[in-house]
Amino acid sequence: MMSRSIEGSTQSEETLSTMENGMETLDANMLLFSVKGMTCGSCAAHIERAVREVPGVVDVSVDRPTNQVRIKTSSDTGQADIFVRAIALAGYVAKRVAP
Repeated sequence: MMSRSIEGSTQSEETLSTMENGMETLDANMLLFSVKGMTCGSCAAHIERAVREVPGVVDVSVDRPTNQVRIKTSSDTGQADIFVRAIALAGYVAKRVAP
């Protein structure tokens, strides 16, 4: 897999790099979820819209091939359950996979 430098890169390049490496390094304001039922790009867009509606969301990255959603929040609020519910209301099952 190709590795990219994060320094000076955009958020999307950072996301791609961590997804390519198969490991996610999360800071205190990031949450990672596994999502069941996401089968297409439309599903991914639907999940992204649902998550973005939650107050405090700074960035959302949905990776359909791995069925993962990475969420960056404005503060360390420990609100994983809020995102599980938001994704459930969109019609999918989410489980937090990283602290």
